[in-house]
Amino acid sequence: MYDLVAEGAAPGDRWRKRIPENTEVTLGRQSPPWDTPWDSQISRRHATLTLSGGRLQVRRIDSARNPVFFRGHEAGEFSVGPNEKFVIGRTAFWMVPNHAAVTLDAPVPVHMRSFSDEYLRKINYRDVRGRLEILGELPNLIAGAGTEVQLYDALARLILRGVLRAQTAAIVAVPESNQMAGAIEVIHWDSRRDLAGGFQPSEKLIRQAISNDETVLHVWRDTAVGESLYTMQQNADWAFVCPLVGSATRRQAIYVSGQSATPESVENDDQ
Repeated sequence: MYDLVAEGAAPGDRWRKRIPENTEVTLGRQSPPWDTPWDSQISRRHATLTLSGGRLQVRRIDSARNPVFFRGHEAGEFSVGPNEKFVIGRTAFWMVPNHAAVTLDAPVPVHMRSFSDEYLRKINYRDVRGRLEILGELPNLIAGAGTEVQLYDALARLILRGVLRAQTAAIVAVPESNQMAGAIEVIHWDSRRDLAGGFQPSEKLIRQAISNDETVLHVWRDTAVGESLYTMQQNADWAFVCPLVGSATRRQAIYVSGQSATPESVENDDQ
């Protein structure tokens, strides 16, 4: 499986989407769900994409105004391999392997907390106005999502905007009928940076949160010992899992991980 990552000039101008096999999709400024509304140099319908045999075939649509660049040269039709990119306007597009699987190799947390819904409702958050503005986008986000894939993609990007220290956001699920190791599914994930070895959320953390039906936080960095290989590869020394409520999302959860500002701040409960 492969994803296409789009990255524009501004920090919020990006998305990550799963590329369907042997299905032609259209990339453009106004071509949902493969749209790039932030870049005026990309035409409404700019290129077609088809993934086959581990290669992404890209063809510029004749009516597109601006060229497509691949390996530094203008190209009308070309084949993109894993971890290669092409550029349209001010936006770069990467085809990257979708390596995401839960792991039991996450370190034993040095700090762990559980938060009930009742407790979270009473918290006085910092930057209330900014958070309310982001939450205010949820109704339009839900209404504008034509498919679950679009909804998960928009939700992950919204979380990354709202949780400033977050590096990765994901939606995960534990099937009701299968409690065996490895049964957890990473439905969708996005990250601000490439992760060495792919995305590896903590299985113990996910199962603990869903089993207890509470938001659970794990902190892995031990300031006396230093970072582990896991925390370095995942760009994260903390993660929390928030179970989703409702019959349609039963046993699903939001997984968020990130890097603390300083080794000391990660131990601060209020932070």
